[in-house]
Amino acid sequence: MISNMDSVEDEQPQIVTTTMSSTILKGDVNCDTEVDMSDAVLIMQALANPNKYGIDGTAENHLTEQGKLNGDMDGDGLTVGDAQEIQKKLLGLEDCTYVQYEKNIDWYYANLPSGVYEKCIGNGKSDVITTTDELKAYIYQFAPEEAVISYLEKYNDSFFKDNVLLIDSVNQTEGAVVGYVFDNVEITDKEINITIKKALSDWEAAPDLMSLCIFQISVSKMSYNGQAVNWKK
Repeated sequence: MISNMDSVEDEQPQIVTTTMSSTILKGDVNCDTEVDMSDAVLIMQALANPNKYGIDGTAENHLTEQGKLNGDMDGDGLTVGDAQEIQKKLLGLEDCTYVQYEKNIDWYYANLPSGVYEKCIGNGKSDVITTTDELKAYIYQFAPEEAVISYLEKYNDSFFKDNVLLIDSVNQTEGAVVGYVFDNVEITDKEINITIKKALSDWEAAPDLMSLCIFQISVSKMSYNGQAVNWKK
């Protein structure tokens, strides 16, 4: 983060990256690598008696942060509807999806090329990247030359041999540094829903600056079969 906003404009473009790896078995609320009725039961217990079965509950088999993530079937937090959705899965109405993926966020500030504001405003620069040439063309739209080199080092031909890259660019219109973060990722056989949310309050914005967030999710080709990719904000 920047401690002195007035000095940012004189600095060279900077890149900061955060990385997280996640393995999700949708519906596995008790994290025993299986989805069964006990998972739906744990959701109901956690909602009805959070002191005993919630995140900080006293019961030995209380809900965990990973279990909460696994149990959130629709991305709106743990609810009774999630327990019902698990029951549907058990009836064979929908298959569980077990996916390994990696999330990254890069953000830029100071001396961005002209036109970035118009190109990246809102949430409309998403793509599915399958080769280094596609990645180069994507990054060249709005990031400096050194960023292209950096991305080609991170996602090279060896990477694209076994993986695809889901990518999206968002401009923080008020110019705040680090405008958005990941909120939720849901991968099914039919679609991939990725939700991002604003990380700063309006009063933290710096109107004279420009901030560009580039979101990346690496998914193996075994897990990506042409699903529709929906970025939500």
